[in-house]
Amino acid sequence: RYDDMDYQTFHDDILNQYHNKEYLPSKNVVLNQSHYRVLTYMQSLPLEFSKNYNANLLIFINEDEIHKLFDALDIRDVNGWAYICDEKGQIVTSYNRTMDQVDHGKLNISKNQGYDIIYDNDEKMLMSYTKSSYNGWTYVVASPYNVVMAKVNDIKRTTLLITALFLMLGVLIAYYLAHRSSKPLHDIITVLNKLSFTKGHRYEGGNAYNYLQNTITELVDNNKELQSAMLAQIPIMEAGFINRLLRGEFTERDEIENTLDHLGIDFEGKTFGVVLLRIDYNRGIVTKEMLERINIKKILIRGILDNALEEHAFYQDVEADKIAILVCFDEANPDKCKAKIQSEFADIRAMLKKHNVKVCISGGNMCHELLAISNSFYEAISTMEHGIVTEKHKILWYSDCKQNNSRFFYPIDLEQKLINYVKAGDQSNVVRLLELVFEENLKNRELSSDMIWQLLYEIRGTITKIMGRVKINDMETHAQIKQRIDALYHAFDITEIFDNITLIYQMVMDNINMQKRSHNIKLKYDMIAFINENYANPDFSLCMIADYFSLSEVYVSNFFKEQTGEKLSAYLEKKRIARSLELLNQTKLSINEISLRVGYNSAHVFRRAFKRVNGVAPTSNRGTPIDLMQ
Repeated sequence: RYDDMDYQTFHDDILNQYHNKEYLPSKNVVLNQSHYRVLTYMQSLPLEFSKNYNANLLIFINEDEIHKLFDALDIRDVNGWAYICDEKGQIVTSYNRTMDQVDHGKLNISKNQGYDIIYDNDEKMLMSYTKSSYNGWTYVVASPYNVVMAKVNDIKRTTLLITALFLMLGVLIAYYLAHRSSKPLHDIITVLNKLSFTKGHRYEGGNAYNYLQNTITELVDNNKELQSAMLAQIPIMEAGFINRLLRGEFTERDEIENTLDHLGIDFEGKTFGVVLLRIDYNRGIVTKEMLERINIKKILIRGILDNALEEHAFYQDVEADKIAILVCFDEANPDKCKAKIQSEFADIRAMLKKHNVKVCISGGNMCHELLAISNSFYEAISTMEHGIVTEKHKILWYSDCKQNNSRFFYPIDLEQKLINYVKAGDQSNVVRLLELVFEENLKNRELSSDMIWQLLYEIRGTITKIMGRVKINDMETHAQIKQRIDALYHAFDITEIFDNITLIYQMVMDNINMQKRSHNIKLKYDMIAFINENYANPDFSLCMIADYFSLSEVYVSNFFKEQTGEKLSAYLEKKRIARSLELLNQTKLSINEISLRVGYNSAHVFRRAFKRVNGVAPTSNRGTPIDLMQ
């Protein structure tokens, strides 16, 4: 029983009322004739039935057990106390003071946790409190202010002393490391400031490491973006290369090989040929649905080609219904290559037939030169267009198809290729294309005389186009060419006419090559003069030369190598080292000063270049002049 509560009150207020997780403040009770001070936890059963409960559960919590938890605060001996109050501000239990002595109203509680300072019997007390988010109870501890601050001050003094010692030690270490590392760091920043991609945010003081981090991050991001962009462009560039190769837009073998190296394409082989595959050879009105069906069949065909062709093969869409297949063989014998293609495409046709895909196939002659691949391509087109190609043919080859029709062979692509070769002064390829046109039309086709004369008019038209695009400074040569062009209209012998056409082309190209040689000599000496004037500039580069002469970097690099016999970078390095030798022997400048005067940002880079050229360090050459530019 409770000391301050009779049975009727206990019955009416506790047993006969609904309780849900309620507490009675600490009270004195008698249990088994023993006196205890307890907190009472009350809960009606069953749970959550506020009107139809059957019983009340009372749990007594011994206040001594709670006080044992407060003993850990170590406030009893310094006249401190603690207490707990519920969400209504009612004192639930207290420690080292009776509940009557505790005045909760003095405490200013504005947060869930914090502290306040009050005066208790003229003694300054530090009140620390925290409010439970679970039940809303507030837990308060009161300690004499001077006792708390004495401990805080001890900790503060110890902390300040240790901090000061470590701070002094850290300053000394930082000063040493900064002094040792500052020069390389500033050298790097100097180089970065001169790079083009950092022009927008040059370093002008502040945190150098943040600047380096941002700059390097930007450089890495730019590099990743560039690599991603380049990878995305490779398939497009490969398709463009194959298209140019098939249509004969390259004028030199070196140009083809350089493009192959740039794209990373493995194009090894001794024999090359072009096979043309046409889908749905039965032609009719082209509709959108038909084109969609053809595109689906193209995907299927490419998958079969990938699995069936053992040799290297490259594909290129020619028209909506045609695919050109460029094949490469290590075999040098054209007949064996054709036999291999015949066998492979027989299997391909059989596989396509299973998928109800009908195709007809034509092939150009095998060739051994990359520049002749376009001939095989045009031969395959000619065979497809003018030959009698049926599904029964495994492959109809150009060499087996005698053209017998009223159309001459002189496609627009071939004409443009001829014009490009003339403008480039490439006599061998021009003669080769003219021979191809003559042989195709006069030997392989049975053209009427009217069609032959129409072909000649087309060729004369091509010559007129070239004369309009090419400037011939020599008036005598210009008059001779015009005279021969006029003679074409009065000649009757076909062989004589074609010989005269070939001669006209040769005269035009001789004039072009003469102008090119004159221009190239002037351009070479202009480039050398420009390099000699600017080599001491640390920012001097291939890009600067290309910008000055309005040329591409690749062209400048290849042109300089072709005209001088050495790479531009090697020439520039020799020029700088030669000047450094003069300064080493004629002045007392330091290595750092000399490296800056001859165009090097870093003495380290200069030493490496000097040793690469001379085989010894710069200091070993003082008093030993060497003329590197001889």
